[in-house]
Amino acid sequence: MLTDILRGAIFQDSQYTLTLPDKDDNDYIWGNNFQGMNLITYMSEVVLPGIIEDPNGYIVRMPSKPYFDQTADRLEIMILFVNSKNIVYDGPEDLVFKHGDWGYWLTPGAIFRFDKVDGGQYRVDPRGYFATMLGHLPASIAGGLWNNDGYYDSYYDKAIPTANEYISSFSAEQLVDKEASHPYITQIADDCKECHGSGEVNWPGENGEPPRLRACPKCKGEGLTSNNPADRLKVPFSDWEKLKDGGTVLNNPDTNINKYHNDKNGKIMSDILRALNLLNIDAAQSGNAKAIDQEKLYMFISTVSNKLFDTILFPTISDIIAFRNVRATGDGKTMPYVYDFTLIKPSQFQIKTAADLLDELINSTKGNIPGFIRKRQITEYVDKRFAGDDVFQKKTQVIEQLDDLFVYTEDEQLTMITTGKVQKTDLIFSRNLPSILDEISREKGTRYFKNASIDDLKALVDAKMKPLLVVKNFAVLDGNGNPTDVQNQPNN
Repeated sequence: MLTDILRGAIFQDSQYTLTLPDKDDNDYIWGNNFQGMNLITYMSEVVLPGIIEDPNGYIVRMPSKPYFDQTADRLEIMILFVNSKNIVYDGPEDLVFKHGDWGYWLTPGAIFRFDKVDGGQYRVDPRGYFATMLGHLPASIAGGLWNNDGYYDSYYDKAIPTANEYISSFSAEQLVDKEASHPYITQIADDCKECHGSGEVNWPGENGEPPRLRACPKCKGEGLTSNNPADRLKVPFSDWEKLKDGGTVLNNPDTNINKYHNDKNGKIMSDILRALNLLNIDAAQSGNAKAIDQEKLYMFISTVSNKLFDTILFPTISDIIAFRNVRATGDGKTMPYVYDFTLIKPSQFQIKTAADLLDELINSTKGNIPGFIRKRQITEYVDKRFAGDDVFQKKTQVIEQLDDLFVYTEDEQLTMITTGKVQKTDLIFSRNLPSILDEISREKGTRYFKNASIDDLKALVDAKMKPLLVVKNFAVLDGNGNPTDVQNQPNN
């Protein structure tokens, strides 16, 4: 659950970007080439949990096959999360670890492989594995919170005492739910007619064994009649009064204990989240308290995100590029080549709700905050509120690029026209742009609209906007739909 919160905050944020200029490499990292996942999904589903659970493990990058088995034009890369228990030795320029039936020795210039032989020993493959020539180890330690004992603690360590309490309490809740949460029957029982209530009957013996007493097969030695709940119990009329007075009673359990355990475990879970600063921000908090909790939440998620992107994802992409691209040097040698790529880390982590972002935007508008700040706030709000609507998000992106007035209120726009800060045609453009973009989306289709460049859409907008901008006389309406005194011919 805790890791799911982190995963959602870091990897469902639309503000991170990963793009490689080489199409083959870009397709490779976004293809399902890493244990059936693309690179980002692998980081989310394998590496992130690995960091939390085993901060002293390593993320290793290496060719998936030795050099003598390579047949493709460009190398296939294997990414492994090596648990700390499988690390044989780690040093500044050496990493030795076990993986499956193989052992590997990584150095800055080469990778060697060992196969497992009888007796648990390993034997070096004389052919080697791969000459990387990277100049550094193709591996990153998972990392966490460094301690004075020379190793990393998990980011979750501060919550371990409370988590242990939760495990104990949750086990108690499960026991109560299983053993004491179901109705049960209490009834008056008669003596067993077979053994007359003694629980034992005479057994004549067989196969040479002497006679003896043994448990009554009818009542299983209890001495009382046992009735199948599915059977209809027949009693003499004289016993009817017993049943009326409670001879057979259906007892409902006391579920207050279930509620107690459920409430207690909910509180302990909140304590765990609070210890990690992962507790959701309470809308009823005061402004200062909410700001403090949001800052703590942001700092925790940011710490994990920065670790993942800066020290693991970035060098992983660099090594993938280096393995898949080579370049000849001046002295005729072939060396790995790394080109520039775009990696923008997530920033907002979905801490604030859409309502929070809308309130901030409203307050910024009331406070006459500069337009470029409001533009960023609108972007954040749309990303949050319309996260699954690609068409609306693209429409917003186009408006942000083409319309300088969209962040301002109608009164602010009229003031800007009156003072000559903007042209009257700018107002016409601004007020018609949203409907024109909707028209283009309908005519061209949503697939085209989502994938078209800003320049291509601008050309279509300009063509549709042109007739509107040549009108000789027009009236600018105020917020109530009434004409204002700004009635002039548009500037050409």
